[in-house]
Amino acid sequence: MELKIRVVAKPKAGRDKHRFFIVTAIDGRYAYLCDGKIHPLKRPKKKNVKHLSLTADTIPAGTFQTDKQIRKALFPYNYGKQAQTSYEEGNVCPNKMLSK
Repeated sequence: MELKIRVVAKPKAGRDKHRFFIVTAIDGRYAYLCDGKIHPLKRPKKKNVKHLSLTADTIPAGTFQTDKQIRKALFPYNYGKQAQTSYEEGNVCPNKMLSK
């Protein structure tokens, strides 16, 4: 899978490992991730590329210009079918995902 802007990604380690993000910028071996809530567009999370698990999904251009649009685009991943699949595999507790 190729790392590029607008790809939906999930960190492999760290306190945010159970949340999905959108890659907003790439700088060498680092990617800048936003989720519209904890890491808004003004303050993206800097993450090493080797610590990312990429999905095959990309967000259409122009969809992530505001934090609200990012949250709306990531909702199915963080709280929908993708999150339910992750819960069934035993990777995450849904109560912890909904807190904060």
